[in-house]
Amino acid sequence: MLSTLCIDILIRILSHMDPQDIINSRQCCRSLRDASLRRIVWIDAVHRISCESKGIGTRFLTDRMSIHELEHVATAPCRFISRIRRSLKRGDKFLLPISIRLLNLNIPSGVPPARLTMLRLLPGGQFLITSNFDCKLELWDLRFMPNALIPPLPIASVVVPNLLLEGNGDGRLIIQPIEDGSGFYILVVPAPKLLNGEEWWGVSSQSA
Repeated sequence: MLSTLCIDILIRILSHMDPQDIINSRQCCRSLRDASLRRIVWIDAVHRISCESKGIGTRFLTDRMSIHELEHVATAPCRFISRIRRSLKRGDKFLLPISIRLLNLNIPSGVPPARLTMLRLLPGGQFLITSNFDCKLELWDLRFMPNALIPPLPIASVVVPNLLLEGNGDGRLIIQPIEDGSGFYILVVPAPKLLNGEEWWGVSSQSA
């Protein structure tokens, strides 16, 4: 029955299915398999989970991603929940990482590594914001595949005067992604003893 439907109708059907169900539908017939391999199906799936997962899809430039990368992002919430359930069923005390990523802090040889004052992993897991004692905010691209290489340098950075975060002061850092995925708005609320008021900063790949 489904094999007699045109590709546009099959794509519309898949647009109402969970990402994991889209993958499972490939076992039904060749027509559904062909439809499930269309980019528009997975771009739509990423946008749909953004509504269910507090906007993680806005952190990804879906027009630049391969189908495999889109599938990986769209199915990430389901895979993560399944992993937690398996770990609980085994009685594990904690969840082991599936990959370990190392940042290149660009420290010259013989110089002690700079101490980071803040690490903030943004929803979606692709971008990491760090700050150090030099009052510098840096944006790192961790990629969205666990085996992908991290760029050796941050993709953007900005110096924020009087930046005291975490255990070094009473300052706050509020991060809001730009809707088109091109960067982030950063609201810095300094420690009251240093500055009255608030400051807005923009960090994006274009400012690198």
